Formats: sequence, C-alpha cells, structure tokens
Amino acid sequence: MTNSLIEFLEEFDDLSNQLTTTHRNDFVVRLKHLISFIELDDDNLGAHIRYLRGRLSWEEISATHLTTTRGLGGSHVKLPEDQRDILSLYLNIAEQMISGAIKPEQFAFTYFRGRSNNLDEIHQSLTDNMFRPFLSDLRRYIKKHYDESAPSIDSITSIPASDREVPLEHNSLHTDLLNAIDELEDNLHGDNTISPDDRQQITKELTAGKTILSGPKARIVTIGAVVAAPLYWVLEKMAGTMAGELAKRALGLLESYLPNVIQIVRSTLHL
Repeated sequence: MTNSLIEFLEEFDDLSNQLTTTHRNDFVVRLKHLISFIELDDDNLGAHIRYLRGRLSWEEISATHLTTTRGLGGSHVKLPEDQRDILSLYLNIAEQMISGAIKPEQFAFTYFRGRSNNLDEIHQSLTDNMFRPFLSDLRRYIKKHYDESAPSIDSITSIPASDREVPLEHNSLHTDLLNAIDELEDNLHGDNTISPDDRQQITKELTAGKTILSGPKARIVTIGAVVAAPLYWVLEKMAGTMAGELAKRALGLLESYLPNVIQIVRSTLHL
C-alpha cells in the first residue's frame, strides 16, 4: 500500500471507531465528519463515493429496499445483490440522516428494533447491523480502488442538483462568513437560553460546517446539511436573541457567498 493510502485508512478507521462507539445524541455529527472526510480527502476518492451514491436513487431505495410492513417478518432493509449497490444504499441512507430527512433513532426503531424498547439498545442494533458492515465494506472498496480512476459519473442516469459540487473560493466573503460563524459560536458558549445539550450539539455542528467551508469544494447537499441547517436551527429556536441575529447574519453572508446554490439548499432542507 502507498503511504497516502495507509494514512487515509488510519484516519478512516479512527473516524469509523468514533462513529460506532459514540452516544446516539452525537451520532449524526460523527457521521457528518466521516462522510465529509471521505469526500474531501482526495478528488478521485470523492468521485468514487459520488459514483457509488448515484447508482441508486432515493426513490428506488424507498420503493424497493425499505419495506415497512406489519405482522410476521416486519419491516426490514432488503439488500441489493451487487456489492456496489449495497454501498450506494448505505451511502444514501447516511446522506438522508445527515440532511435530517431521516432520524437515526426512528430508522433504528423501524428496521432494527428487535424486541427492545430501550433507545440505546435500538441504536446499538443500528450500529451493529448496518453501520459496522457498511464501514467494513466501504473500507474494502476504498482499499481496492484507491489508486484507480472512478467510473464515469455520466453512466448514472441523473445527478440531482443537490448532489453537484461547487468550488469554494477563499475570498473576503468566505472570511467574513467563517468569522460570523465563529462569532455565533462564541455567543452560544455564554448563552443560557438553551439547554447545555443543545448548546453542545449546535456548536459541534457549527464547527463541522466550518470544516466543510475550509475545503476547496463541497457538494450542495453537504453545504445544506452541515453548514446551513444548524444556522437555520438557531435562527428559528433562538429568534429575538443575539444568537438568532448572528445566525441571520451568517445566513445572509452564506447567500452572498454562494448565491447560485442557496435555493437548492433551501429545497433540500424543505424550507
């Protein structure tokens, strides 16, 4: 293996371990970090991930691979036959969780509940039955294809607008946006109008958003889920406070910085 692959796998293994051992309240943040790392570490690897994700549409997954039935057998995830399509299924589910369209606890309760009603045990079942196999299969795929060119994304019938990448120019607007998020984070640390758990969660998400913005490019859906979503949360939940005003300012700067993508972002967040 090349040194770059060894270093990548070491970081991948560390982030995978953090994801599979974290408390369920921090699961989405850890998942964002892992998926962002995979896509941003290497342009070719990012192309592989986009190719895998695009092999199955969410409509096909919902109709064919996620069954919700009552009675004997119950709801279950039906895996495709092709290993690449299995990875596509898992990557799409992960993306839905990151965007907030799917709540991990609800997904776990529906598909991996078993006989337990304990949320921690149900979440552990999701980790053991879905994410550990997913990460193991993805690691093998990356190890095998790391130095190979990704298959042409043109072979996929359609790429949703939210799946497209945009370059992130590091100009004065970019600096102003990062500074505005920093100012919001500083304000939240001293704010007592939200619970300590909410404060800790939202500051983690804001930090993850700055990480995304610090790269050379990002997928629009990632900008929506990781950068914009926590800002909209503060704007809604803390309206009338200084934090709410700072979030509003940061969102205004985000719109000025990426004017051509903000409508797509709002659509992905159902705003």
